[in-house]
Amino acid sequence: MDLFREEMMPPLPACRYVYPVLPAALAFAGWSLAALACFWIGWRAGVGFDGGGVPGFVAWWCGAWLTLFALLWLRTLRARMRPSNWLAAVSSDGLYLKFRSYQNYHFPREELAAVFIPWREIQGVRASRREEAVPGIERGSSYRQRRELVEAKLSASRPKLVALGEALARHAGRRKGMKFNHFPVQLTADDRLQILWEAKPGVQSFLSDASAHAKVQKPVSAAVDFTALTGLPAEGQRERLAQLAASGDTISVIKLARQLYGFDTTRAKAFAEELRASRSTPARSTA
Repeated sequence: MDLFREEMMPPLPACRYVYPVLPAALAFAGWSLAALACFWIGWRAGVGFDGGGVPGFVAWWCGAWLTLFALLWLRTLRARMRPSNWLAAVSSDGLYLKFRSYQNYHFPREELAAVFIPWREIQGVRASRREEAVPGIERGSSYRQRRELVEAKLSASRPKLVALGEALARHAGRRKGMKFNHFPVQLTADDRLQILWEAKPGVQSFLSDASAHAKVQKPVSAAVDFTALTGLPAEGQRERLAQLAASGDTISVIKLARQLYGFDTTRAKAFAEELRASRSTPARSTA
């Protein structure tokens, strides 16, 4: 197992998996058109309908917010058009994984960003689907989201696992500069890599490519309710919140921490950062 900096990455094999450009382009176009429509209504000093209408100042206000969303999608689109936009690559010797999000391409190139794992250090790979219930915008509300994962059971030596865990923890706990809370690779307590699969081709294509080199195990699925934590013991609550923080859903962690512990926003945000940084199993460093 070898860790790589962005500036030291070897040439990647042709069989690679990247985040798709087209959905980001369509989202940017949709938000941009909606913003332009609002500005047009505002320029016309509003529009009227039977029984009501849209005042001009409301249209200008909505257009400003829609422009912000469009700019965020523009940044995502530009990030997906860069050479750093990749999640995994399969070679005959092993698996390359990019644990630094493609959205954080502005991080220094001398920081660790990816790992190469020989197939001999992978016991097996499998698909994993997780249904999550997370807090909604309004207090007491919730919604469900689905996460498609690939899990790889590792058999690497303890020092290598420690080094990987520390690299993931440093990336998750990084505080300097702007950081997008997108963490596609996590290392669990049972030495299993969990890869959040948002790349194309999809999970089944990856498993088909990996099957020539590693054992493909039966898929698993799980349902996790992050909204029903009050009945859990303190350790159970912390573990659930740590899972949510590790996935990058900082907003939900902040909401739940405020509800469970009465934290203010600043303390809840710091608590979320602590959970995410500690998720890479600190016990490994003492093993």
